[in-house]
Amino acid sequence: MKNKIYIRGAGGFAIEVCAWAEQSGFEVVAFVDESPQVKGLMGIPVINRNGYDIRVPIIVAIGNPRIRRKIITTEYSNATFATIIHPSAIVGKIVDIGAGSIICPNVVITSKVKIGEHAHLNLATTVGHGCEIGSFFTTAPGAKISGDCKIGDGVYFGTNSSIKQKLTVVDDVIIGLGAGVLKNITQSGTYIGVPAVGVK
Repeated sequence: MKNKIYIRGAGGFAIEVCAWAEQSGFEVVAFVDESPQVKGLMGIPVINRNGYDIRVPIIVAIGNPRIRRKIITTEYSNATFATIIHPSAIVGKIVDIGAGSIICPNVVITSKVKIGEHAHLNLATTVGHGCEIGSFFTTAPGAKISGDCKIGDGVYFGTNSSIKQKLTVVDDVIIGLGAGVLKNITQSGTYIGVPAVGVK
């Protein structure tokens, strides 16, 4: 019997997550949207956030970590959260992945890695050994996290961005598309380029 879940959100990423959830053994009962514009997607109902059964786990499939954190903390304080790990993902030994996280196809997480709650690791992301990563962490496709990095809450790594091993990134940092982090990031903000530098 498949595990039933709701998906919060009805945008492009939520539609992708729906397919990956089904491939991971879940049955999607409905998409949950704040103000639904359509009644269904791919034959699955879209319902208002007040209409879901709190006994069924939910996953928040909204890519922006700040919006995701706001939704979870304001709308779902009493909810149970599902965790999706796609069957094509490679997850090594001694790996702890927090509730509500989505591990997308072809992700590789090596060993001795801790990832917080409600993280999204998008397509083909890699995470090296010994990393400690906070909640609401988000990667776009192809991000590369080298070993022994410490990354805070609400951090976003853009498509094909990367970070050198043994570095630290504080909370609420955005790493731009293709950027390369070569030294510790000690202030929140947006960083672009190789080496990555802050922008105003």
